[in-house]
Amino acid sequence: MATQHAPVAGRAPVAGRAPVAGRAPVAGTSLAYEVIGPGDGDWIVFAHGGEGTRLHWWQQVAHFAVDRRCLIYDARGHGASPGGPAPTSDNPMRDDLLALLDHIGIVRATMIGHSMGGLAVSGLARSHPSRVERLIMSDSPFGFATAELAAWAADMIVRIDGGFAVLDHLYAPGFADREPALSYLYQALNRLNPPRLGPTGMAAYETWRDQPAGDYRAFAVPALFIVGAMDALTPPPLITATARAIGGARLVEIAGAGHSTYAERADAYNDAIGEFCLRT
Repeated sequence: MATQHAPVAGRAPVAGRAPVAGRAPVAGTSLAYEVIGPGDGDWIVFAHGGEGTRLHWWQQVAHFAVDRRCLIYDARGHGASPGGPAPTSDNPMRDDLLALLDHIGIVRATMIGHSMGGLAVSGLARSHPSRVERLIMSDSPFGFATAELAAWAADMIVRIDGGFAVLDHLYAPGFADREPALSYLYQALNRLNPPRLGPTGMAAYETWRDQPAGDYRAFAVPALFIVGAMDALTPPPLITATARAIGGARLVEIAGAGHSTYAERADAYNDAIGEFCLRT
């Protein structure tokens, strides 16, 4: 049965609350963020993907902010957050997220990362597990070195060199025909980001290809992996293998969705998260 999130007595509906917006100083730049939800609610933090912004999470915020505090933010170089000088770090996205949490005063939260955003939340779960109540990886294997990730990265390098366009595979085939309004909205939100000039992130693929596999059997944080059954970028076999490598991790595959499960099948996506939060 689908998990329902009914409004809690005495609390205003989400539509009646204005988000609290701000900017958090991080190394060399600042991050634009918004907080919405009741002041005593448990925290959920959303980290968007490589083509996303904080606004891409609107279907999740509307669902969860009824009784939880939701933090959404624009990652460095996305949306309203300037890029700034590149920091020297093995995981700048993790470091930016940690600085953001400290700025707001969030001690512990459920962390949700989509695609690229998985690097931020998985990195935090590994380096500061006490700060992460639950880890939810959305169409993202990133931050966990496995043999399957290395093989996938090697294949992606070949495919991209051969002309494979990542941005043409963000959604399941036919999504624009089935959901023209949603498709237009998410494509418009993508345009809030600076334009890409050719393939980017190739160095990351090379790193993932070459790094040795890690041992995550004793992973300390409850983890859920969500993947679209039609994800052509981080396909179900890759996400399944990653989940199996993480001690105690759970896996949910969402039918009819591609790489952007949170957008394409928000109902099933939100229900999977809600059920996981109730059980852990």
